[in-house]
Amino acid sequence: MRISYLKHLSCPASRPKRMGRCGGKLAVQPGEIPSRLADDDDELLEGNVVCEGCGAWHPVLGGVLVLVPKPRLYLGGRFVSLMAFAGVHADLSEEARRWLADQHFDLYEVPKKQDAVDSNAVLHFERVADLMAELPLPASFRAFLAEWDGKTPFDLLAEMGRTHRAAPQSGIHRENNRLAVDAGCGAGGLVYRLAPHYEKVFGVDLSFSFVLLARSILLHQPRKFDRHYVRTERDAFTPRDLDHARRPNVEVIVADCTNLPFGDETADAAASANIVDIVHPHTPLREAARVIRTGGHLLFTDPFKIAAGMFSTTSRGPLEDAKRYLASMGLHPVEEHDFVPWIWHRFNGRCRSISITAGHFGRNKKKKENENFPGGLF
Repeated sequence: MRISYLKHLSCPASRPKRMGRCGGKLAVQPGEIPSRLADDDDELLEGNVVCEGCGAWHPVLGGVLVLVPKPRLYLGGRFVSLMAFAGVHADLSEEARRWLADQHFDLYEVPKKQDAVDSNAVLHFERVADLMAELPLPASFRAFLAEWDGKTPFDLLAEMGRTHRAAPQSGIHRENNRLAVDAGCGAGGLVYRLAPHYEKVFGVDLSFSFVLLARSILLHQPRKFDRHYVRTERDAFTPRDLDHARRPNVEVIVADCTNLPFGDETADAAASANIVDIVHPHTPLREAARVIRTGGHLLFTDPFKIAAGMFSTTSRGPLEDAKRYLASMGLHPVEEHDFVPWIWHRFNGRCRSISITAGHFGRNKKKKENENFPGGLF
């Protein structure tokens, strides 16, 4: 975790006896975990981040800042998988290992989470044509792959953000391209694509293992991730080299997309990509809309299909209901692409495409939340 990036973050802890987030400023302070810095003195590999307002404590382990309201419960629920993954990839010091062991997180009576990394996660950094180069594909499909590469949903969202950063329809003229947030970043595929177009990009994910993997790929911290394994058959894997340039303007942290650790209207862009099949999207979308500045943009994709009833119980048009929900927060569609093919490699060497909807929403003036929203669910 780079210390200089803390100024963009705020405390996600709840305020005692009050509704809402604390939102206090964060700073590195001496505490439970002995501080350890990288060679450049800005990269905190291990240590303590404390809210200057409410005093809430947040650990840094393996370079990963755990910025959730209750970090001890988080570590207790993920202790086994966290230690297994961090032990291989995080270069934990003996002091940090001793501290983790002394906390007895493995004995916490909290629901245990399997914080595992999907074996397909790193494929977001690969060209599909390269993955299938040795397969006997029809010429027509090989031509499609060559044309489609570079046009994944993540590529499409990044291009939307690049071409629609200005907001002439609102009459707003201000400096932009400053800060972007990807909520639910996974291995960092969209963060990687947004990085050239913004001054700073934050990736946020609730999985410690995914955040550590994304930091290893994007920042080469705490060590560079340069090889992964692609499943070619049900029980067979092929090694592939991954040699991506470091993105120096990126930071990836553990945080919850339903409680983003950013102040109101602080980002020029926020992404909520491919989360509707993982968590209920209302709160993540509301949080993403909260952190967008006036004239900013929300980048949104649905990897499968927005289910009927997700945004309304009175309509049969799920996508239109989603747009109305976003409109209730002052967001209007700027550009949409339907049925973008999402392709991945199957166990038997075949391919399958999934239709998605990619949407790009701009913020005009902020409307009263839930105004004219059908069904009265919120």
